[in-house]
Amino acid sequence: EEPLRVEAVSEQFRVELEGRWVWPTVVLCEAVRIRVGADSADITDAGVCHEGVLYIPAGERSGEPVRQLSSFTDENDQFRESDLDADREALAAAFRERGGFILSSGCEIPPESAPANIAALIAARDGE
Repeated sequence: EEPLRVEAVSEQFRVELEGRWVWPTVVLCEAVRIRVGADSADITDAGVCHEGVLYIPAGERSGEPVRQLSSFTDENDQFRESDLDADREALAAAFRERGGFILSSGCEIPPESAPANIAALIAARDGE
């Protein structure tokens, strides 16, 4: 059986998350590449936890990756929603402290780009 490998594609930075229930290393990247032998898949819109490292691709917006680290259920089988919310916020704060995300078209915007796509980029910049 071939080993599973997880790696950051275009890693931007690493930070130690100090949540209420989880304390992983968090890696912000463009995508997360998962490899098994010669096969691979790039994940661009969901976080992946592997061996205590939380890989967060640029398309992740939910905060849900912290749930891969814990059930947020205490010793009395009570779901700790406030702790989950706090750890989601800690994950978001880790990026804010580093200046947030870089919104960029890349090197250039192709001339054939749909006007709606350019408008969406500007709206995202303006927080709309």
